[in-house]
Amino acid sequence: MKSNWYIKNTFILLCILYVTICIYITEILVNAVTSEQSEEARSELLNEASLVRANIESSIYSDVYIANSLATVLTADQTLGVSRFGSIASTLKSKANYVRNIAVAKDYTIILVYPYAGNEKAKGFDYRTSPSQFQTVEQARVEQEVVLAGPLPLVQGGNGLIARYPIFTDYPSNEEYWGLVSVVFDVDELFKDSGLIELSERYDIAIKSSTIVNDDDGLFFGETSFFEQPDVEFSFDILAGTWRLAGKLKESSNAPLLTLPLVIRLVCYLTSLGLLISIILLFRAYRVATKISYRDELTGLANRRYAMEIIEKFINRRDHARFSLVSVDLNRFKYINDHHGHEAGDYVLQEISKTLVSCVRGSDFVFRLGGDEFLILLAGQYKTENLDKIIKKLKNSIDSRVFHFKGHDLEVSLSAGYARFPADSKDLDELLSISDVAMFEDKKGHQR
Repeated sequence: MKSNWYIKNTFILLCILYVTICIYITEILVNAVTSEQSEEARSELLNEASLVRANIESSIYSDVYIANSLATVLTADQTLGVSRFGSIASTLKSKANYVRNIAVAKDYTIILVYPYAGNEKAKGFDYRTSPSQFQTVEQARVEQEVVLAGPLPLVQGGNGLIARYPIFTDYPSNEEYWGLVSVVFDVDELFKDSGLIELSERYDIAIKSSTIVNDDDGLFFGETSFFEQPDVEFSFDILAGTWRLAGKLKESSNAPLLTLPLVIRLVCYLTSLGLLISIILLFRAYRVATKISYRDELTGLANRRYAMEIIEKFINRRDHARFSLVSVDLNRFKYINDHHGHEAGDYVLQEISKTLVSCVRGSDFVFRLGGDEFLILLAGQYKTENLDKIIKKLKNSIDSRVFHFKGHDLEVSLSAGYARFPADSKDLDELLSISDVAMFEDKKGHQR
């Protein structure tokens, strides 16, 4: 029926809504926990990266300050500085932490290198032949201050950070350029001691420098992709240059199987599923109980309670569709019960029920009101000639049958009467009364 269809589909929609809400709330909770964890991880990354930056800055500035003594000597007296280069450079290197080698250039060509062993290729090198190095050499000359270049490949092999100290013969006017001092720092040791290498093992770290000219926009550490939507990014000044650091949280391949978001999802979804199953079972139990309460246990037909509800709905329909009620009663049923037993009577009722259902349309209803009383609702039937034909068909279908039960032939016939809506009445009780009266009149004819 339409009512059952409505209840069933409403329940399905409510279940879908329940599942949707459960998923939505669970994901909100997971996102909140994940966001909190990510924020804590980003904060930790920022703190560690800031500490590495401070270590790099302090180490570079400390060694740059020490190396500045050679530039000071050359600025004061180029001849003295060149002649005593070896001893000054040796003292400077012993006091600094990361100085790898020191070079002095006259104009743009290197004339002195310390230590010489292992750096022979650097002597005689003209900075103008290397655009990447010449840029910072010119920057130091033009800005008249120390400039940090690199990290970049060195002529003598390897990579290094290079502090460029411009030398002028007319200090403090600084119009007569003499050359420069280049102090190379061991970048690998510096990055290791500062904690950068260890940090890059736990996070995706990349660094760019404004003093480096390459195809990766000055990238000298890490990968360019780390600058795409980084979790942490900041800039800091190193002498006359600027470094930009980007850090991203790594997706660990050794993550535990049961992460907190997964545990939350499992708990929420399993709890929600358990509750949903309980609701479905309760609804099913309700439907079964309702079905039982509307069905006659013996015949399986709808009972009196259901009959009254259905007829009320037909009466209250907005389209005021016409219908008829047919009251049916069995003749000689009491005789069968008295002489052959109630088991025989039950058999007859079951067979009569099947016959009545087979004689009407799928849109009609057959009810058992109790005992041997039946009621048929004929939807759309209201003409007397059609109703007479239907009743005749019902009677013939019963009269043509022989009911056999345990070796006995049981004779059964029907009495029937009808009432039409709205022609005879618009009231339920009155319709039932009219059809019953007509049925009893028909029954009198069988008793003559």
